[in-house]
Amino acid sequence: MSLDQAALPQSPFALPPAILQRVRRITPDLPGAGGLPPRERRQTEFQAGRDLAAALLAEAGSSITQVGVAPDRAPVWPDGYIGSISHSRVLVAVAVARRQDVRALGIDIEALATEREVEAIESVCMRPEERDVDTGALTRAQFVTLLFSAKEAFYKCMHPLTRVEFDFTDVSITRIDPSRQRLEMRLLRAATPEFGPGHVFHCGYRSAHGHVYTALTLGR
Repeated sequence: MSLDQAALPQSPFALPPAILQRVRRITPDLPGAGGLPPRERRQTEFQAGRDLAAALLAEAGSSITQVGVAPDRAPVWPDGYIGSISHSRVLVAVAVARRQDVRALGIDIEALATEREVEAIESVCMRPEERDVDTGALTRAQFVTLLFSAKEAFYKCMHPLTRVEFDFTDVSITRIDPSRQRLEMRLLRAATPEFGPGHVFHCGYRSAHGHVYTALTLGR
């Protein structure tokens, strides 16, 4: 899939104004990064994410624009800032905010799942009760992609805050509101005294150019 930079949405994620966000093609000079050898593709995706993060950190006013790497490969943001990075094989997305404005932040971007990927996601990531969620006009592939992406955004938001290794089945999507492009997720395990079983999270989502964009934030 080839996407012109000008065709990409300016604000792909449902995020508060205090959070800077941007999406780019991973390799502007190539039709797409998906055709690169696996090792080169991973390096290209990683560098594209760091380059875009540096640009947004500078825009946010940070004197340090390099994003470090934790032992678990998670990004380490400069003091005073928080962010999230995600990519598909052709797109990279970054969101950045000041810690004084945002407590936790997670974004995810996913290409629409293929038939084989749909079956794999359903078997690994979907809880039995999620099969009964009213998905409105969403197709099976759209819903499954949204489910996977929302749970990825949840993990990226909550793991740095709680240091808990959440599994896909630790949260359950209980409601989808297509008119507002928001969904509700319920935590099913004990994480911290603040975040226990039954805690409800609200995740925004959007879709464009064969991709699903999800975002979960916790304000101050």
